[in-house]
Amino acid sequence: MDTPESGAAIVDTAVRRFGRLDAVVSNAGISSRPDFVGAALLGSGLGAVLLAASFAPELGFASIAVLGLGVAGLASVAGWIVHALRASQPLIDLRLLTSRRLLPVVVAGGLVYGAGAQVTLALPMMTMTP
Repeated sequence: MDTPESGAAIVDTAVRRFGRLDAVVSNAGISSRPDFVGAALLGSGLGAVLLAASFAPELGFASIAVLGLGVAGLASVAGWIVHALRASQPLIDLRLLTSRRLLPVVVAGGLVYGAGAQVTLALPMMTMTP
């Protein structure tokens, strides 16, 4: 579809064939400006938490560096959540999670991802066991 006329022809064909045309209008990808603040908060928060988890076995879980990184990361993620709930066009719209239709899909997706991650972690250990 490269012209308005070809788009109209597609719509007309769909209406003639099916009797109606249902369309979902999405503003995904249409933003007046990117959410740089949200991206910085989320990226730095997740990065700090992952760094803390990575250095914890080497430096000790109770070391100042690990605890500092972990607390700073969690504070940054908490700041991102507050920002995402207040912003008009957030990086990830957390308000969608309040939808009764979408929340079960998100939870199911998280459970499937978690199960797959567990299999990925457990399978090498099981194959190395004599």
